Amino acid sequence: MFEFFSGTSVVTSEFLRRGWSAFSFDISRSSNSMVICDARLLPIKKVRVDFIWLSPPCNEFTRFFLPWFKDSPAPSLELFKTSLEIVDYFHPKFWLIENTKGGNFYISKFHKPANVIVNPWYFWTNVPNISKFSQHIVSKNSRQIRNPITRGSINKRLLNHIADRVETFLF
Repeated sequence: MFEFFSGTSVVTSEFLRRGWSAFSFDISRSSNSMVICDARLLPIKKVRVDFIWLSPPCNEFTRFFLPWFKDSPAPSLELFKTSLEIVDYFHPKFWLIENTKGGNFYISKFHKPANVIVNPWYFWTNVPNISKFSQHIVSKNSRQIRNPITRGSINKRLLNHIADRVETFLF
């Protein structure tokens, strides 16, 4: 299992806890990633990967909905495009790209819109049945958390649901 743009590596940690071989990749030295690298350079030789989780940064997309950023230039789609290239390069059995409502707005101008929405997360994925997750028990991490990487981390119950779906259809 690979996690790209991993930040806190919470996804990798969950899959490791479940007994998977899992590796996280991020460009930031302040991340909890196992490998510090630029995903656009793909410093990994092609290997078999069952599942890839990609969370390209969403801060540029989130600004779209903030009135004080209305005059900002359109966000870069480069890392979302890189995410698609990574999926194409490795051809995993399952993959998931996670982003925001703002990301969906811009991404759907060149690529299909997210096929699964569990507010506030938008997913482009081939993992079956994750849309059946009970919406009412999901919430974004508290705004009181100062670190934006931690605040933006995926909800643990939703992560467990997705991991369960992947394992159900893999094993």
